[in-house]
Amino acid sequence: MRLVYQIKGEAGKERRRPRDSQFIMFTLPKKESRAPTTCLGLDTNYGDGLERECSRKPDQKLPEHYGVGDPTPTFSSDSSHLSSRGRISKWFWDSAEEGYRTYHMDEYDEDKNPNGIINLGTSENKLCFDLLSSRLSQSDMLQVKPSLLQYPDWRGHLFLREEVARFLSFYCRSPAPLKPENVVVLNGCASLFSALATVLCEVGEAFLIPAPYYGAITQHVYLYGNVRLVYVYLDSEVTGLDTRPFQLTVEKLEVALQGANAEGVKVKGLILINPQNPLGDIYSPGELREYLEFAKRHELHVVVDEVYMLSVFEKSLGYRSVLSLERLPDPQRTHVMWATSKDFGMSGLRFGTLYTENRDVATAVASLCRYHGLSGLVQHQVAQLLQDRDWINQVYLPENHARLKAAHAYVSGELRALGVPFLSRGAGFFVWADLRKVVQYLPEATFEEERLLWRRFLDNKVLLSFGKAFECKEPGWFRLVFSDKAHRLCLGMQRIRQVLTGTPSPGARGWRPPTRRDPSRAAVAPALRYEPVTERGAEREAAVAEVSAARKGQRVRRRGLGPPRAAGKARAVRRPEGCGRRPTPLGRSRPFTSRERFDSRTAFPFFTWPAPHWVPTCLPAHCSSCSFLSHPPPSGDLLPPTGVSCARGSAGACGIPDSAGRRGQDSVPCAPPPREEDQVVKVAQGALAPAST
Repeated sequence: MRLVYQIKGEAGKERRRPRDSQFIMFTLPKKESRAPTTCLGLDTNYGDGLERECSRKPDQKLPEHYGVGDPTPTFSSDSSHLSSRGRISKWFWDSAEEGYRTYHMDEYDEDKNPNGIINLGTSENKLCFDLLSSRLSQSDMLQVKPSLLQYPDWRGHLFLREEVARFLSFYCRSPAPLKPENVVVLNGCASLFSALATVLCEVGEAFLIPAPYYGAITQHVYLYGNVRLVYVYLDSEVTGLDTRPFQLTVEKLEVALQGANAEGVKVKGLILINPQNPLGDIYSPGELREYLEFAKRHELHVVVDEVYMLSVFEKSLGYRSVLSLERLPDPQRTHVMWATSKDFGMSGLRFGTLYTENRDVATAVASLCRYHGLSGLVQHQVAQLLQDRDWINQVYLPENHARLKAAHAYVSGELRALGVPFLSRGAGFFVWADLRKVVQYLPEATFEEERLLWRRFLDNKVLLSFGKAFECKEPGWFRLVFSDKAHRLCLGMQRIRQVLTGTPSPGARGWRPPTRRDPSRAAVAPALRYEPVTERGAEREAAVAEVSAARKGQRVRRRGLGPPRAAGKARAVRRPEGCGRRPTPLGRSRPFTSRERFDSRTAFPFFTWPAPHWVPTCLPAHCSSCSFLSHPPPSGDLLPPTGVSCARGSAGACGIPDSAGRRGQDSVPCAPPPREEDQVVKVAQGALAPAST
């Protein structure tokens, strides 16, 4: 989020910046003698990402890359009781929190509000509440000592700082034990960003930050410290020396730094998020050292946010903390933060910690703990949790990673089936999906269309985060959070599919259940997918879907698909184009041949596209069998844990056979793949049942 202004010169002529600027700044309001400037607002199309759009419309001027203006007139009309800073704070809340406020006014509840909004936009881990609730309810968490009810050391109680130092030394794999005197604890990373911006920068100075990035950092560093951000734009296209999309290089940092200096903006530091939010990227040790050496050359502070360091569920990625590096290039200017909100799914507990070798920085940040400190009871609970290494290593982390991996596999399969490309990563709680590639979803690559699509998702009762909120310069990207309970995640993906396929939600205006006499109504039913017969797919889950307003056992005649079978039989809907099958002149479908199939993995090696097998068929309305998987995994693969199992039972009770070929007693027998002549499928009724966690 940022404020962008057009600057008017003499005679009202616009002063334009060069087109080759690779950065854009969040502007600091200042008083000027010229007339008030015009605020373009959050929804306006601007930035390097629109150069292609403007080239298609020669009469449209290129938007401003950045600008400086006084935002006070924008907020003065309806906020007469607030100062200019208060009006800016209110504007941030009104604009940035629109979707979040709407969600809280109509929050989904399986029993009380089943038609409420499902939040797949806020990055929270909701998969392991059962584990956390059990651990936090034990007797060692409930002790109250007199010292916990008194004013603590503003850095935090010594017992907590010692435990944090041991915890970070172990999980960050530091070469030497970290020192408790270098640890400061606050109530979350938001307060840490605010405090660091205040103590490291003067008013009007700036941080470099790769974009897209976690957009709330703009508020963290600006509202209190009046510190700007210089965005280092990353491209989705692999160009030059890049080896992957959205790759950060030292050359891009140099260009942004030189551009900021040329504009008279002093850059004091660099902000890195590792693993990255919203991309899910992980910086290698070599890349981290290059960034740190770049910062040392220019005498910049480096703030590294490692809040997702224990949420890397793909072990092959080999995550390394910056604290694990031998001989940091500039340890006095390297500051690392971590919190329990993501890795331990406790965003409401409000705990964050800073580790820095710079004692002056630690002392200055600690002085602000008067406003951002932790209660003694919370400090005691966090210390008890962090010191329980056996529970963390043997219970929580393995189960959490397994559940994240299963949920990620399900969402990945749903996006593949829809033909939506996305960055395939193994860290964090989200996927970064590109809806530009599916033209019918986003007809024009503009930020206005992106926001309209976001609004359509919200109207269909699912909350996502659009790319503009992360300062992505290319419109059409969305962040989708998958770390939610199975029944909510399935229902949320169903609502996403309804928006992308143009299918209204049951209960929405204009929606009618299909009938035999009106086959055109059948188009509103969610398409039931099935996989083509492949060598690897000998069996598949029973194809189950739910149409909320359709009657049980109802027969639906669809033109060109043959006569309907008797109630209780199966009907199959033709797969969407590009999902492994193609229609024939007779209205049926057949598999693509090797010459007809588009080799997307060669053309787009970094994105995940529809595959002819291993596509989850666990539909949003009914998780029928094993957690998010459509085929038995190969031997040795980790099965999804019971925490994200299907609504009917645990993974062991679903229809997937064990090594001896046996099935659970409560399992649903897996049906063979539908034949070409079987054009009718049973639409099973049944309410969503909550997952076991």
